[in-house]
Amino acid sequence: MDLQDVMRLIEPVINRVQTMFGLMEVIVVNNLGLLQKITGTGMGGDSLTEVPYYQNYGFESSPLPGTEAVVGFLGGQPNNGMVSVVYDKIARPLLLPGGVSVYDALGNSMTLTPAGIIIKDTTLNSITINPAGIQMTSNTGAGILLDATGVTFISGDGFLWKPNILPNCLFNGAPHGGPLAGITRLKAI
Repeated sequence: MDLQDVMRLIEPVINRVQTMFGLMEVIVVNNLGLLQKITGTGMGGDSLTEVPYYQNYGFESSPLPGTEAVVGFLGGQPNNGMVSVVYDKIARPLLLPGGVSVYDALGNSMTLTPAGIIIKDTTLNSITINPAGIQMTSNTGAGILLDATGVTFISGDGFLWKPNILPNCLFNGAPHGGPLAGITRLKAI
């Protein structure tokens, strides 16, 4: 048996290994049923229809058209695919080394950083949780710091903060917020 004979024998195995993984551009996501399925265009323009999307336990996402998916083909068979990862190059936030983020295409995010946990909405209102306390900051820069010493206004006029967001109690007429609700130390800085 010469080298050509060996190559002819292992060629089917090589072909299957080479076709076990590929990339797919997402066209549409089917969220109906017990398992999400993705239809898209594979490398070389192949149409891939209703490919099951297996996601990590406890996490669920619905990829947008145009995102990229990594597709594995069990046994190298093109009719036996599964999506294991979907990636969005456009919406991906920049992270420091070791950072972790859960984000969406609109700009909402929850990020774990060395500075603490940072939650942001699309208008850049944020909540930061770290050993110093909990800081809530609006997109205008005004905010509140809750820490071991009490409540501190980060900027702005402390009198503009309205802790009484609910009407007075219907039973005893007491306001919701302020000293009766345990808010006793307010100071503007």
